[in-house]
Amino acid sequence: MTKENLKTLAAVMAALVWFGLLIAGLCELFGNPVLYLLLAGVLGLVVMAIVARIKRRRLFRRKGYEVVVGNDHRFIYREQFQSGIRELRLPGELIEVGHPAYTRLSRKDWETIAPDWARDRQLEIEARIHENPFYRPDGG
Repeated sequence: MTKENLKTLAAVMAALVWFGLLIAGLCELFGNPVLYLLLAGVLGLVVMAIVARIKRRRLFRRKGYEVVVGNDHRFIYREQFQSGIRELRLPGELIEVGHPAYTRLSRKDWETIAPDWARDRQLEIEARIHENPFYRPDGG
């Protein structure tokens, strides 16, 4: 486990302890179990969001790349590089609400969009995007 992972884990555990004490204190103060359940649900959501972020970061480090969809339905391909992270934004389309899809680009369109480092890697990058069946136009 790296030093950064230990720090993240310690911060999550400290937040859990603090939040648990807050819930217990409020429950003792007001004596209302509904409030306890509501705060426990909020705590669960916060923990799930933190865990999802940590898992996504670990997966990115392990694979060396990731594909995310922006709010504008554009696909963002990121990969690790010696001096940091390289990023490529690609057009996407919304097939239905909550279902963005990436359609392969023509070679000409790819060459106008792609930076130098990605110019000859169209098939590789598009295959990585389509590893997730949800991003395919046919849905899998």
